[in-house]
Amino acid sequence: MIGRGVTGEGKRVRIEQLQYIQAISRYGSLRKASDHLKITQPSLTDSVKRLEAELGVQLLERDRTGTRMSRRGLELLSLMAEVVDSADRLRQAAGTPVDPHRVVAVGSVVAARSTVLMPAVRTFRERHPDVPVEIRSMQRDDIFHELRSGALDVGLVNVLEGDESPSGLASTPLIHAEPVAVLPGGTDLPARPISPTDLADLPYIALKVGYVMQRFGAWWMGARATPSLYTADGPDIAKALVSEGFGYTFLPVFTVAGDPMALAGTITYRRLSGAVRTVTLMQMEQADAHQPPNVKAFRAELVKHAAAARRFESD
Repeated sequence: MIGRGVTGEGKRVRIEQLQYIQAISRYGSLRKASDHLKITQPSLTDSVKRLEAELGVQLLERDRTGTRMSRRGLELLSLMAEVVDSADRLRQAAGTPVDPHRVVAVGSVVAARSTVLMPAVRTFRERHPDVPVEIRSMQRDDIFHELRSGALDVGLVNVLEGDESPSGLASTPLIHAEPVAVLPGGTDLPARPISPTDLADLPYIALKVGYVMQRFGAWWMGARATPSLYTADGPDIAKALVSEGFGYTFLPVFTVAGDPMALAGTITYRRLSGAVRTVTLMQMEQADAHQPPNVKAFRAELVKHAAAARRFESD
């Protein structure tokens, strides 16, 4: 890590102190951050307290339940990331190696994990065996927040046709496809595009509010929607309920095709008839932010495997 600091009026902020705050935000606790940074927790705590005194700002909130970033700390996190990134660029320009073991932090909704995310992790590991990758399962709005704060490097989210682009973030489309009805493997429904009428007598497994496919299901079924008997907090739970024969749900085709349960025959899917709003799997990152080499390499793996998975767009 860089040992130089930013000075002013007798006060001194060191680059590693900013990196410590980034680690606390990323890992969610002092203990996990100190383990990653390979320093003792008391040393980390003392460094943060000195930084708070130098800035005149409380960066962390401490209570009996633990330690978390304060509101003001979260507001300053993106500025800290800019300083650290600038220091990295300076080191690169000077020919000084940047930390090759910097963790790549990824936030992902449950989408195309078996066809895009896991293959990308596998090939990235083969090429960069010493670089840690942290993958967090999150909802879309939480991913947006963590990207803006600098706590995440890469986000994978589903975007429904007609959604507005989030401010301050750049996006790369990975897969563009239609949602499908996910059904138990032994379904009697014919292998053709189906209508809401075909699903009228089947129990509906809704996604929890906040998921893109919860909005899609309400839109596509409209007034013909049957009351949901089950609500799933995520696609994995929804697919598990479908595989047990509890009902049907809606998911993007790239979340179902290639899934182990689909390959085993415990779930299947049908295309939907009529006009259907499409879903795009997007790779998100901070707009205009410097990306360290390890992060760029991981993003490249995602793009490569997404190109291979685009066969599901027309399956």
